[in-house]
Formats: sequence, structure tokens, C-alpha cells
Amino acid sequence: MINNYFKADKQHQKIRKSLLHNDSPDVTNQKIKKKISKLNEFQHFNLFCDVFIETSFYPFILENLSHFTKRRKKSSHEIDEFFPRSNSNTSNPVKDYFLTFNCKKDLTELVQNYLQTKEYPKDTLISKLLVLKEYIIKYFIEPLVIVISTYKYRLKESNNIFIEDDVFLFDLLEELQDIEEKYLSLINEIDSKVNSFSREIKGNYLIDTGDEILKQLYKGLEEDFIDIHETTEEEFIEVLKSDWDKHNSVIHLKMDNIQFKFLIICLEDYLNIKIQLSSIEFNKNIRNKNGIIKALSVSSSYSAAIEKETEPKQKDKIVAIFEKIKKINI
Repeated sequence: MINNYFKADKQHQKIRKSLLHNDSPDVTNQKIKKKISKLNEFQHFNLFCDVFIETSFYPFILENLSHFTKRRKKSSHEIDEFFPRSNSNTSNPVKDYFLTFNCKKDLTELVQNYLQTKEYPKDTLISKLLVLKEYIIKYFIEPLVIVISTYKYRLKESNNIFIEDDVFLFDLLEELQDIEEKYLSLINEIDSKVNSFSREIKGNYLIDTGDEILKQLYKGLEEDFIDIHETTEEEFIEVLKSDWDKHNSVIHLKMDNIQFKFLIICLEDYLNIKIQLSSIEFNKNIRNKNGIIKALSVSSSYSAAIEKETEPKQKDKIVAIFEKIKKINI
């Protein structure tokens, strides 16, 4: 169910091509907007980020981004709540609408289904919740950090260009910040549910890579990136491969959050080792310079670095470690 939700379909790809490459000039804006509205929240937001990043801010951004939004009229109660009548003499006009994304708001429903279900045993449910948390961070929070930061920069740079369209652009920025709060709230709800269970931790990282390759990895990391006084080679392998409740070993890395996220990416790209940040946070048996790993903090730091075009410290050394392992084991 989770994997099926976080999947782009053919319709998604067709709309993307139409918006970015004008592959379907005969399709009207209204038709495009209608097709976009039928996407689930993941597909909608993923497509929005693609269009935002790959098109220039002006003038194409206005038409393309408007396909993703709609206006919802405020009730009189909502207007009073945000703009009390005592302030009615203000020179700023009172907006009688909300600008929102025109998609199915189904991510919250998906999360709530798992928070409330009694279908799974405790350990299975924890695993599913951690996967769900990982996907929300990867597919919503990480791109949002980049989009909001880039959006603010583009608004600042284009301040003298926009006249009547700036209302839409600032409304859209407000909506982006609102949904960021929503996604962070969903993460907090998942954390609260996971933490409500007893702290008896079972399972492992599901790594079946051979010990010899992991020894090569330890050897590559030991000079600059792993605290050899806190973590032996045996403990390193034990953390990665053994059941969590069978040992008390901890991997201590001499890396900041950005380096650590890059390490996780390299593990998957070079060695096909996939480790979820949410699982690391839950188990607390891999640590970096910041201490216990916080999945959201690591991902946000890395996204901010990408947006600023800042490379991880000693990136070349990290890459060289994996290149050497790959060369040895070809």
C-alpha cells in the first residue's frame, strides 16, 4: 500500500512532458489543470517540484504553476478569525480566499490509516511507520526545503518585474510554507506513535552484503571518517548485519549531517546497501558528530546544501573509498 502510493504513473509522466516540453500543444490549460487535480498528493507535489525547478521564474512560471492551484473562498468566520473586525480600517485589503493545491489531500489519510490500524503486529507496524516517515522526508520535506529557499530567492531577484501577478506568487509561497508545516506535523505524529510502543527493539537493517566488503568499507573510513577508538571493525559489521536486540554496539562516525547523508547515498549507489534514516534514528546505533541521528535534521541539512550548491566536506575522499571497493570487487 505504501509503495503503491509513492509511485508515478503514466498519466503523471504525460502531464510532465506536456508542461515542460509543450509536447501536447492541442491540450488546453483547463484540461491540463483537470488532469493534475486527479493525481494523488505525492504525484502532484513531485510534478510541481519538477516544473518549478526546470522552468524559468518569469513568465512561464506563472502559467505553469497556476495549473497546480485553486482558490477556495473563505467563510465569514474564517475572515473574522484572521482579520478581526476591529482592524477593518487597515489599508491592506482583506483576502476572501485561500490559495491551495488542487490535488487529492490523501497523504494525511494514508498516515492516519497506519496510525489507527490494528491490522499488524507491533514490530511490523513500526517498520511500516518508519518507511512512511522516510518517504515523507524524502519525497516531500527534502524537495520543499529546496523549493521554498529557491522561491524566496527568485522573488527577491524578480521584485521589480511583477506587478499584478505578485499576489499569486506570494499566496503560493504562503501555501508552500503551510504544507511544510503539515508534513512536519505528520512526521511528529508518526514519531509519537512509534515512541508509544515499548522500547524493546527488534529487527535489523536487512543488509546481506558480504563481510569482506564491509571490512573494506571500514578500512576506507577508519582514517578520516570513523572513530576507531569507539567502533571496532567487528562492531561495525555487527551493527550493520546483526539483529538489533542481540548486541549493544554503536557506530561512531566523524561526519557532519551533510557528509553522513552523502555516505548513505553512496552506500546505495555503489554497494546497493539501502539504510533508512528513520530506522537509524529509531535504533540509535549509528551516530555522527551531532550525536544520535535525527532523520529530519540530516535530510534538511543536505537539501539546504544542495540548494546552496555546497558539496559535502571531503566529498572526493568519500567517493574514492567507494570507487576503490567497486574496483576491487568487479
